[in-house]
Amino acid sequence: MSDYYFLPYYTQAINSVLKENDASFIACDTKYSFEETIRMLEKIQSADSDGIIVQATPEKDIDIKRIESIIKKFRDKNIPVVFLDIDYKIENTSVICMNDEKIGSEAASYLKKMRHSKVGAVCIKNSRISEKRMGAFLSEFEDACIIYDNENLGEELEKAYKSGVTAIFCYNDFLAKNCIDALTSRGIKIPEEISILTADDTLISKLYNLTALTHAKEELGRFAAKVVLGKEIVKKVFDTKLVVRSSVKQKEL
Repeated sequence: MSDYYFLPYYTQAINSVLKENDASFIACDTKYSFEETIRMLEKIQSADSDGIIVQATPEKDIDIKRIESIIKKFRDKNIPVVFLDIDYKIENTSVICMNDEKIGSEAASYLKKMRHSKVGAVCIKNSRISEKRMGAFLSEFEDACIIYDNENLGEELEKAYKSGVTAIFCYNDFLAKNCIDALTSRGIKIPEEISILTADDTLISKLYNLTALTHAKEELGRFAAKVVLGKEIVKKVFDTKLVVRSSVKQKEL
């Protein structure tokens, strides 16, 4: 496993299913790094394991063949491998993920419903998930202001606000938190002056009262555990839901 952002949700969900079936698991922190994931999988090869669940890292510039060769060794031993979040298109592996394009398109639809036409998109570089979400979102807002997460985030957000942007869709909750902190520190009120819409609906969304498109974290974890126990090859895509809180305000006519 990797990524403390989703780790608590995944581990609790996986453990609940395994415990019901008198099974257990060991969670390994890969620091959301492809290189660390490779190292951990190579290490696991020498261990006695009946199944592997991997939270795939989203980097775009990786050598899929490296991980494919390792996975083949598990499959040759009839050890099931399940990837969470991303489909690397590796033969004979299961994939449990979100419909990230749907997250982006639903975000666009909601902001349009709330009468926002000049919007911003805050994303990260070198991420398959960010690319899918933002690709779908930006196809609905071709003139959107695109902002990448960096040390000048606050300045770029303020510039976007002054240019007339009334709403921002953030790639995930962590970025949404950073955006809100940066904007409020500059005296810009959420949602009175600018709305924030996010994705994933983690604890951050609840703490910051963010309107969010959900990531079915617990469902993915439970389903992955059942797939590992069943040793079948499954491809499952979960849809998102909109959770309305108070970070998006309807724009006045």
